[in-house]
Amino acid sequence: EWKFNNTEDLYANTVSDDIKLIPYKVGANKTAPTPYENIADAAVTKTEKGIALKKSSCLFMDLNEADRLGNYTLVYDLKVADAVSYSSLLQTNLDNTNDGKIFIAKNKLGLQAGGLGYGGSILPNTWYRIALVVRNGLVSTYINGTHVGSAQNTFEDAWFINKEGAYLFCDESGET
Repeated sequence: EWKFNNTEDLYANTVSDDIKLIPYKVGANKTAPTPYENIADAAVTKTEKGIALKKSSCLFMDLNEADRLGNYTLVYDLKVADAVSYSSLLQTNLDNTNDGKIFIAKNKLGLQAGGLGYGGSILPNTWYRIALVVRNGLVSTYINGTHVGSAQNTFEDAWFINKEGAYLFCDESGET
């Protein structure tokens, strides 16, 4: 379990000092994001409920694990200004050469697993608790505790998170 609740220190979390959430600069089309040379340049600001992340940035979740993760849950408390355009929530490909795995688009929650699926309802400028649960190849999404979609992996490693980590809020085509 990792929780990043300290908006004063993005490097801090409540579980382990080994796990970091690091702002990265979104790169050009189909290139991996890069760390900011000066962390103060990161386009991340504190808000009333957490942090605001500008489209020029994403977050790198540095796992520093011994092996990749195949079973996990990610929970996001978030709101977006634009719920129609694509906004990636998780990118498991560290080279950033394909679309993110879960995203907001068309006022719905999108899921890239065994084909593209959409579920639920997402409105702009509204807070939501979004959960992604990956367990034994079954991928499920929830909005405010309501199940909105599931899919079984069609590729064995489609939803594994690399042992080095994953990106939050970016994909290969700038849909941040």
